[in-house]
Amino acid sequence: MKRDEIDWTILKWSVINIVACLFIGSLMAVGSYYFMGKIQAQSQQSRRMFQSVSQRYLAVDEEERLIKQFYHEFVDYYNKGIIGREHRLNWIEILRQSSEQTQLPSLNYEITSRREFTPEYAINPGRYRLFSSSMRLDLGLLHEGDLLQLFRDLDEQAEGAYSVSECTFDRKNPEITESGDTANISVKCLLNWFTIELASGEKLDLS
Repeated sequence: MKRDEIDWTILKWSVINIVACLFIGSLMAVGSYYFMGKIQAQSQQSRRMFQSVSQRYLAVDEEERLIKQFYHEFVDYYNKGIIGREHRLNWIEILRQSSEQTQLPSLNYEITSRREFTPEYAINPGRYRLFSSSMRLDLGLLHEGDLLQLFRDLDEQAEGAYSVSECTFDRKNPEITESGDTANISVKCLLNWFTIELASGEKLDLS
């Protein structure tokens, strides 16, 4: 059959159908690629969300375990005045009781306002902040053992944690006297009382 004898009117619709199919197929391929990428992105996002939720769940689970393990110790430290508010009245009461029992010739004290404490070495406080209050003691003693007894009473009875920064001794009389009204030694000591608070500033109340 010669080319000029071909009836193109018959083939026209077949060609149009082929072109249309190729066009639609191309659109479907492009659309499939687009939706596949979108589904993959959603899948990755869902995987990240799952990992995040899993990590939070594990963190909550670990936090619950720590609370169960250390809650009673935490409450004990709170009641002892180490965590939360200071128990200044308790400190003063123990000082007075110890002074009366030991029969110290004189006892004077001064407590500064509480402020944040920065140790000389690096620490990781986490969610907490460390505070301290300075207590200055001016004592009149019959002998050095009176000071040791005072510190023992603070260790055993005072509600809080403290450290002795310094103490200076001065002999007042050349002759030692056994009179309870006269001091043989004057002592000046500096104590630091420590407390822990939440770094957020939220006040703890376990009462």
